[in-house]
Amino acid sequence: MPSYDNSWGAVELILHDSLHRYKQVHSKKVVSLVPETNDKKGAVAVFRSKGQLKRGHGLVMTSLEALQQHQSEFTHWTPNTHVWLGYNGDRDSLRGMDKTNISQINTFVVDVDFEDDNERDKHAEDVNNASVLDTLGGTGIPTLMLKTDRGYQIYYVLKEPAFVAKRKSGSMPVIATAEKIADNLKLYLSKSLSNVDLHCSALGVFRMPTNQNTIWFDPTSTYSFDDLMSWSMRQTKAAQKAKLVKIGLHSVRRVTRRQIDQSWYQGLIHCTAVSPDCGQDVGRHNTLFTLALANYSSNVPEEAALVSLIEFNERLELPLSARAVELVVRDAYSGKFAGARKDYIQALLEAWDVPEVAKTVDRRNWYKFAKPRNERSYSHVSEWAVDVLKFINARGQGKARVQLSTRAIRDALKISAGSLNKVLKQLRESGQLIMRAGKGSQAPELATISMLLTAAMTRRLKVASDWWAYVQDQLQKYRQPDAVEPVAEAVDLFDVPEAILTS
Repeated sequence: MPSYDNSWGAVELILHDSLHRYKQVHSKKVVSLVPETNDKKGAVAVFRSKGQLKRGHGLVMTSLEALQQHQSEFTHWTPNTHVWLGYNGDRDSLRGMDKTNISQINTFVVDVDFEDDNERDKHAEDVNNASVLDTLGGTGIPTLMLKTDRGYQIYYVLKEPAFVAKRKSGSMPVIATAEKIADNLKLYLSKSLSNVDLHCSALGVFRMPTNQNTIWFDPTSTYSFDDLMSWSMRQTKAAQKAKLVKIGLHSVRRVTRRQIDQSWYQGLIHCTAVSPDCGQDVGRHNTLFTLALANYSSNVPEEAALVSLIEFNERLELPLSARAVELVVRDAYSGKFAGARKDYIQALLEAWDVPEVAKTVDRRNWYKFAKPRNERSYSHVSEWAVDVLKFINARGQGKARVQLSTRAIRDALKISAGSLNKVLKQLRESGQLIMRAGKGSQAPELATISMLLTAAMTRRLKVASDWWAYVQDQLQKYRQPDAVEPVAEAVDLFDVPEAILTS
């Protein structure tokens, strides 16, 4: 069962052993019999208040011992570890808190910010319901949720950190990918939850987990960076298709600039140091073939393309033969290919000394126009899956599971038996739906991840509320003034939510 009061466990889970275990000096811990690894350690920044954060008056933490010792004093921190952090000359502000100084991505955080605490409390049910818990299309739930002064912060912690490396060109692909994942997470949650801060820095400062502000913590719910990247790419692709539909694009082909007019082409065709021994994917032949395809897709006559590419070949330090160039152009103009592919272009740009300004690749894809669902005779399985989950969640609101026949689902959604069977199979295989056969002629029991987690959180709050009611009843019954201190200890032990204490 998930733990709700082990905020230090959440901090350790997030940091992924990226700080020293003990203070380098003045440690109060007995040296462990198990030595630390020789992996390079980093630093995180912490702040004692939002006012200090705004002024940049923070502290640098390089050990878990120091962080745990003073955890209760801090309100904010940088959960993604930096290579180094330091102070300016007067020690009144921090240095090194730039995203380019991050050494590893540990977690993604979504900030939900309301006008005040009253608005936050009005939307408390929204945060605890299925629309938030069933995130990422049913593939998982948040690792950690914190209650802030005016809202909530939702953590998605990685199973393993994504280590940041800088390429020779100065680019940092992991940082760029992480920012895109964070943007898609925020956009996804904003569809079902109001006041998601879409402009909050993805890799910046967030609330420090404490026993007082933690409302959900499940250490088993962690994410693979690669899985999140794949999910993010699907979200981006779906958003682009939806945008085409929204603007009413009914033609089969998407209108774009000619490939030869794009900056990547101009940057690549002026390269001279294309080497023959760097692998088959980015050598001279593939560079010429990609440039030839760009000419073909841009409707440049074959003869003109040949002249242009012969000139390019002659400028190379190690050129191909003129005959080889002719064969490459002939192959590109054979009609078997539509144009230069983005992944090949990107590989070439990274391999050769292309100026950074020329590394922008415009998308050049073809789409079939997708009619709105209400104009189609049939629905996709993915669309039916969303409908089925919504229906089950609505029928099972407030319950961990609901007894529901497939006939009831078919009648309510007007879906055929064959389509429903496909949907149920897909949902079970993806882990979004748990289905248990009923006894005898009884309908099966259905449960979604959202229903189970919502019920678990409701039970937790009920237990805490009942305990606090019992304590108040005992105080009123016996009226013992000296009972205050033991009660306070009991409140800390059982982690009674602040909302219950003030009710």
